[in-house]
Amino acid sequence: MFTIASAIMVGCTAERPDDGQPPHSPKAISTPSSKEKTAQDDYINLTNTEYVNGVDSKDGMVMKIYSYGIADKKLTNAGNLPYTSQSPLSFLSLTDGSIYYPASSNTQKGDQLTVYRLSTAATEQLSSNLFAINFILPTPDNRSLVLLAVKNGERMLKTMFYDKESKKLTVLDDDDQNTQNSRISVNPETNKTYVVRFSDEEDRNNLLSANQSQTPMTASKRTIFEIDNVTKETKKVIELEKEDVLTLSARGDKLFLATSPYFNKEPLDYSMLDLKSGKREKLDLQVKARSGAFLSQEAKGIYLLGSSSTDESKSARGIYYYDFGSKKMDEIFIQKAGFINQFMLFSK
Repeated sequence: MFTIASAIMVGCTAERPDDGQPPHSPKAISTPSSKEKTAQDDYINLTNTEYVNGVDSKDGMVMKIYSYGIADKKLTNAGNLPYTSQSPLSFLSLTDGSIYYPASSNTQKGDQLTVYRLSTAATEQLSSNLFAINFILPTPDNRSLVLLAVKNGERMLKTMFYDKESKKLTVLDDDDQNTQNSRISVNPETNKTYVVRFSDEEDRNNLLSANQSQTPMTASKRTIFEIDNVTKETKKVIELEKEDVLTLSARGDKLFLATSPYFNKEPLDYSMLDLKSGKREKLDLQVKARSGAFLSQEAKGIYLLGSSSTDESKSARGIYYYDFGSKKMDEIFIQKAGFINQFMLFSK
């Protein structure tokens, strides 16, 4: 039996560092002024894991947190943090001057939401009842963080909201122990969250059938819901029959989807859903984007973690930008040392 975290986020394992402090001092990143915040400049946040000694896991691993400015094309190492969680990921907030990430706790079982303040080098644990965290995303108003996480003693990934001011963690559908929340996207222009949900029981039955027939596991019905980040009101957007959603990205009135008829497995199909009309259009993209994709401003293209070719052996793994109009690819960050575990596109 696999754990929920390892099934949904692909990473690498390592021995955990003994201390809870960053092995290297992060570079300071200045907090943007109010004028800069209104510009809605996009930036990429990526987490790259490497061995501390550069050779093996004896001394543990480090998460190197980078930011990449879309406008100035500048790559900055924001800081290096110990890799102690089941799934290495981060949210680098240029507004807060902080890095939010999951970290193992000395007092509680499992991984807890943690923040590292760049200006003071102080670390604070923000949660106490979680087991694993698979996504950390900010709301556009910067008031809350949206998480996909598992509570201690449970199996279901759930959508959670962490209020920065009250320091309260709210779990949606807390009593539901059959519905998995597998993928999530926050729309930076509408302050809405889109989450993929499915029946855990149906997926387990499909897994049993696949094991008996020795065939790929078909996906059970997936339903995408829209959540108002302020009121938490939830409404159904679309139901997908026998389509697993490997990644999705909402921006404006568009929702980009990468799907497969099999659970977490190729072949990949790409499509764009118009959130106003409900019309879904298939996209013919000669790329591999199963580990994450984010729509650019005005949905002119996608930033993706994967390959610039459908044949991954012919292309280096990394972060690319694919323009829908010109069909051209631009390299953003190519994986060389370590492993890119996760990246996200944000607006500051």
